[in-house]
Amino acid sequence: MLVSVVSTINVLASKNTATVRSKMKSSNLFDIRDRIIVLLLRANVGVEILRSLSLESLAEHPKLRETAMLYLLNMLHAEDVSWKMQVVLCNVILGMIGSSEGLKMLCKLTEDNDFATLLEVCCINVNYH
Repeated sequence: MLVSVVSTINVLASKNTATVRSKMKSSNLFDIRDRIIVLLLRANVGVEILRSLSLESLAEHPKLRETAMLYLLNMLHAEDVSWKMQVVLCNVILGMIGSSEGLKMLCKLTEDNDFATLLEVCCINVNYH
């Protein structure tokens, strides 16, 4: 249900005029949407919500970016995550970070050689090296 609320707010914003978006903003609808997203990410139902968002919307909001990044890293380290899903998650992380320097810092922070190797494989595929 909450995912539907987020999706509806996003659709309303994208399909309406600047005047309507301004009223949505003044009504704090976007703040409410962002709080719902953070709540869903913290409740580990984030895959569904991340599918409904663009990387740009995550990158625009520092609160969402940080929470989503923590969620993705946590999910990446789950025991039952397939290689294919790890590659997908890494590509989302790459899209959120956007630079090779940021990736190096993230690898250093995680102190996880497997993660660093996986990111390197993904980086080669998107020409970050």
